[in-house]
Amino acid sequence: MMYVRVGLIVFKYWKEILVGFLSIFVIIFVCILTVMPSGSGDTPQQGAMPTNGQGGKAVVPNEVRQYEPILRGYLKEKNLEAYTEILLGLTMQESGGRLVDVMQSSESIGLAPNAISDTDTSIRVGVEHFSKMLKLAQSKGITDIQVVLQGYNMGPGFILFAAENGGKWTEDLAKQFALKHATRSECGFRSPFCYGDFTYVPKILKNFQGSDSVSSVLGGDMFNTVISEMLKYEGFPYSWGGADPSTSFDCSGLMMWSFRKANINLPRTAGEQYAATTRVQESELQPGDLVFFSGTSDHALISHVGIYVGNGKMYNSNSKGIKYDDLTQGYWKAKIYGYGRVK
Repeated sequence: MMYVRVGLIVFKYWKEILVGFLSIFVIIFVCILTVMPSGSGDTPQQGAMPTNGQGGKAVVPNEVRQYEPILRGYLKEKNLEAYTEILLGLTMQESGGRLVDVMQSSESIGLAPNAISDTDTSIRVGVEHFSKMLKLAQSKGITDIQVVLQGYNMGPGFILFAAENGGKWTEDLAKQFALKHATRSECGFRSPFCYGDFTYVPKILKNFQGSDSVSSVLGGDMFNTVISEMLKYEGFPYSWGGADPSTSFDCSGLMMWSFRKANINLPRTAGEQYAATTRVQESELQPGDLVFFSGTSDHALISHVGIYVGNGKMYNSNSKGIKYDDLTQGYWKAKIYGYGRVK
C-alpha cells in the first residue's frame, strides 16, 4: 500500500521532482568547476616567460651557451641556479657572447664600459649585480622578473620607481624613467628616452621560451642546434636563391641549411617544405614548427617560410634581412597561410 502511495505521489508531482534533481545536479557541477584549476594566476601561456624568471630555456647560440657552466656555478653559490636560463638570454642581449665583458657588468661596479678584461670576472660581477636587483625587488614586494631585468640595465632606481608605480614592468614605465634621468635628448631610435634602453626587456624575451612551453618535436638539443645556426646570420641581407653563408639566404634556403645541421633534410622551396611537413593549428604551435605565408610575392601560392621560436615570434629571412618578426599583428599575421611540423 505504501509503495502505491509513493507511486501516486511521484506520478502527480513528477515535474517538480525532476526539476529538483536537475537543480541538485547543476549545483554539484558548478562546485566541481569552481575547485578545478582555471589556468589563470602565475602559469604562463605557451612560449611566454614565467613571471618569476625561473626555469624555461634560452634560445641562444653556442657562443653564449658555452658560458652556462660558469654562470650556473656563480648562481648556485647564491642559491639562484633557477635563473640560469634567463641570464643566458640576458647575456645574449648584452654581448651575444662576442665580447670579453660578456655580461657588460663593468658599469655596475663603477667602471667604464667593457673595462672588465676576463669573462669569468664579467659573469661573477654580473651575477652579483643581478642578485642585488632581485633582492631589492623582492624587498619591495615585486614579483615581476621583467622589473629586475630592467633594473639590471637601468640600475636600482628603476626598481624603486616601479615599486611606486604598480610593481609591474611596462614599456611606458621604462620610458618614463628614462626620460626622467636622461642627460641628452638625441640617441637614435630611443630618442628622447636617452637613459638605459627601454626596449631591453623585449630584447631578452625574444631569446627565451617559458618553462610551460611544449618542447619542440625536434627535441631541445636539436632545436638549439637549428636556431644556433640561424642566429649566426642575423642581420645578413636577404638573397633570392641563396642557400648557404657565402651568398646569404632566401627564406627557404635558411631553413634548409640550418635544419641540415641537425641532420634533417628539408626540400628547397617554401612550397615543397609546406608539403613535407605535417599540418598543425596555431594553438598547437611549438618552437621548431614552420610558419608559411601567402601573398608576400607573386611567384608562388606559398611564398615565404619562417621558423617559430616561441613567444609569438618567428625567425626568418625576408626583404629586410635575417631577423626576428612578430606573428601576432600587422603584415606577417595577415599573410599567414598555415603551419607545419617537421616529420
